[in-house]
Amino acid sequence: MPVSNPDPFDFLKPKAIGSRIKQLPKGYDLNYALDGARGLKIWKAAVVQDKNSGIEMELSTNAPGLQFYTGNMIMDVKGKDGAVYKAHTGLCLETQWYKAHAALTGEDDSRDERRGRFGEEKDENN
Repeated sequence: MPVSNPDPFDFLKPKAIGSRIKQLPKGYDLNYALDGARGLKIWKAAVVQDKNSGIEMELSTNAPGLQFYTGNMIMDVKGKDGAVYKAHTGLCLETQWYKAHAALTGEDDSRDERRGRFGEEKDENN
């Protein structure tokens, strides 16, 4: 049966981010658990395209999490050449570890020796 109001969080197939953002109270600000996390191997986790400008961004990672944020709190920020930015005029994709990952997978999350557990900076004095 066709779904008349598709899940705004489902990006398994390409779709315009703005096509469902109004279904959310403020916009996107959540962490996706990536099925493709492959330990130390880096793989392509996301592709973002702007069909109007032709700009494309590919995001590769070895982390199991992807934070997706759509500038929900941006309000009248002045930019280059007189541009004024409002909520949802930009986006951010941040790869990261999440605390439940080790418990869910049994994998060690402290893979990068320069980082502490769960990506926290190590104190160089300790």
